[in-house]
Amino acid sequence: MSGDDHPRAFALDECQRLVLIPFLFCTIFFHFVYIRATLCTADQFQCRDGSCISNSSKCNQKLDCDDASDEMNCCKFKPSCEFTTLCYAPSWQCDGANDCGDFSDERNCPGSGRTKCPTPFFSCPSGRCIPMSWTCDKENDCENGEDEAHCGKKDSNHFQCTNHRCIPSRWVCDGADDCGDNSDEENKTCSPDAFQCPGSNTCIPRRWKCDGDKDCSDGADESVRAGCCECNCTCPKCFEQQRDLLLCKCIPKHFVCDHDNDCSDGSDESPECEYPSCRPSEFRCDNGRCLSQASWECDGEFDCHDQSDEAPKNPRCTKKKCNDSGYACKNGNCINDTLLCDHKDDCGDGSDELNCFINECLNSKLSGCSQLCEDLKIGFKCRCHPGFRLKDDGKTCVDIDECTTVYPCTQRCINTHGSFHCLCVEGFQLSPENPTICKSISEPFLIFANRYYLRKLNLDGSNYTLLKQGLNNAVALDFDYHQQMIYWTDVNTQGIIFSRNSSILHPQVLHRTLLSNPDGLAVDWVGGNLYWCDKGRDTIEVSKLNGAYRTVLINSGLKEPRAVAVDNAPGRYLYWTDWGDNAHIGRIGMDGTNRSVIIQDKITWPNGLTLDFVNDRIYWADAREDYIAFASLDGTNRHTVLAEDIPHIFAMTMFEEYIYWTDWETKSINRAHKTLGTNKTMLISTLHRPMDIHIYHPYRQPRGINNGGCSNLCLLSPGGGYKCACPTNFYLSTDGKHCLSNCTASQVSHPESELSFSNRSWNDKTLLLLFFSFSLFVKMTSASRFGGSVTQKMTAGIARMSLQTVVRDE
Repeated sequence: MSGDDHPRAFALDECQRLVLIPFLFCTIFFHFVYIRATLCTADQFQCRDGSCISNSSKCNQKLDCDDASDEMNCCKFKPSCEFTTLCYAPSWQCDGANDCGDFSDERNCPGSGRTKCPTPFFSCPSGRCIPMSWTCDKENDCENGEDEAHCGKKDSNHFQCTNHRCIPSRWVCDGADDCGDNSDEENKTCSPDAFQCPGSNTCIPRRWKCDGDKDCSDGADESVRAGCCECNCTCPKCFEQQRDLLLCKCIPKHFVCDHDNDCSDGSDESPECEYPSCRPSEFRCDNGRCLSQASWECDGEFDCHDQSDEAPKNPRCTKKKCNDSGYACKNGNCINDTLLCDHKDDCGDGSDELNCFINECLNSKLSGCSQLCEDLKIGFKCRCHPGFRLKDDGKTCVDIDECTTVYPCTQRCINTHGSFHCLCVEGFQLSPENPTICKSISEPFLIFANRYYLRKLNLDGSNYTLLKQGLNNAVALDFDYHQQMIYWTDVNTQGIIFSRNSSILHPQVLHRTLLSNPDGLAVDWVGGNLYWCDKGRDTIEVSKLNGAYRTVLINSGLKEPRAVAVDNAPGRYLYWTDWGDNAHIGRIGMDGTNRSVIIQDKITWPNGLTLDFVNDRIYWADAREDYIAFASLDGTNRHTVLAEDIPHIFAMTMFEEYIYWTDWETKSINRAHKTLGTNKTMLISTLHRPMDIHIYHPYRQPRGINNGGCSNLCLLSPGGGYKCACPTNFYLSTDGKHCLSNCTASQVSHPESELSFSNRSWNDKTLLLLFFSFSLFVKMTSASRFGGSVTQKMTAGIARMSLQTVVRDE
């Protein structure tokens, strides 16, 4: 529109045509004759439609009657405007404000001579102001044709456009298309107030230089060559990490305290900001920002960044019921867009005939749009090129950081001005079909448990292969790729943890005592440790991958621990889910330090858990709320991926662009895009409930280090390093490496009772191992008489395997 409504102007402005006035009088007469009057009290005013309002509401510059009759005939008390139906108080005359909309209240002011219209308007001799774009358009808009009188005539103060329009010389080469055909910006030398982009004829206002926005096509206006200082940053704490360079992000000064978080850390919108109140002609969003036009409320487009200008957040929008083809009148009515500017008062308040026949987009000074401008029947809207968004002022386009908002890349993402680039880590390459997807050079496959079997599956759902059968209730699953070892738990009356590789025909039992319900399992392939959670004992425990040196990592604060996952580098944390009374996702250093809860809001039954090692994200699925989400590893930057058609997720994993999960209700394995949730596909439906699932591939387990010289457990520490640890009933010696037995008062400590056999002779080691194996064999064989044939065979097998190994060594 040509300008903001003055807060005291209440009905029609400069674009109202005189032909509308007879129509309004006819409409009012019709209501006066045919609508049955009602009797109002002495302190009330009766509207033409029969409704009653208070007397104080008459002639108060607001439409209180639906037919606007409370603001009719008010000018007998006040001066009337010349070309509009408005009136104004005597004190408003010559106060510099366009109260009438046609500047007639600012005409013939003392000592001013001819009225000076604001930029970019043209002053007619009568004092009337018209848009500059109306000059030299071969139509007489001024009463005496003054707007067409000097077209084609040159003088030192004006420039003649190719289309014969005349503009002030100071507008030439200022970066704005004032002529309408861009002839004032082509092949010219920039004015002193403009900056010329190097290597082109493009001129931009000098104030746009070094303002943080790249206005020249190559960004030369923001370079050091243009005189911009890289260290002169507006965001005091705002940084962008790009490869190995730590660059300070700069923004224009006028972006500070504008309700728009331009600095990623929010430092440009600090608590010290003082925000001005919105004008009557503007709409105030819930976050405090002002929309430049109140008519944008309930127009079907989200103009407020918090979406408070539209339904469902805005309850007024549901009352207006304006659809996509509707126009919201100022009085709240809705009319079809086709009725706009038809010289009829279809709204009932004349707002559908305001500011018609003005193309504000012809002049960038008039619209203020920094990129694109869409002319509407009434007013206009600024638009942006792809890769940009409108700031809160509704006119300025700024770059969208796709990398942190829509997550387009499956791995590395570099934001650029108006776009982005995707990169892949070592071992992956960009897909030729889709440059946002990184594909592995080698072929991965899925491994999963479904109670009685362990199976493998290709990522497209083909090659459904059996790995292990004859199990009782296999639940949790993980693997050690470099040792070609698979680990799983069998949860029946007593949990058992197994391991198996291709060289061993029968599984090895790692743990069977003091287990209740081990639902989650995670392999630390760097430290050589095995972590698991037990929801029956409410613990998280750890041992070596061969089952040795078992100890408890967490034994408090857990109610229903369900899944665990480890991040070996660089965080070196263990993550878990708990769906107890206080459902949460927590993390702790793999050495048992730095425990914290990272997710506890909007979470009820967190089942599935997996990590994105490339993008440093944690993924989880809620089987009660039925959604899949991810967040940064510290729980921030939460984002929902999928929130429908996922009945009961149990476990999940991820690779390349997809997340994969098992579903109990559909007894299926599914996948979907890991950030967008698109391309949801069921890969296979099984006969039994599918349990845990993993991607079997070396890039899910990058190679690590040795155990750091620890005699027993070597546990990785957050941020780097490690800590030696001891199994239950042993403690760490003063050297921080070796473990010593923690004898009670009734026990005697042997001088060489260390768990490490490094100082013993081979015969001593053999005797000890023989004695231990024989004792275990006798104990387990006796106990197996009460546990059935399956238990008897497994416990006996451990003892015999250890005994035969020692005999062969001797």
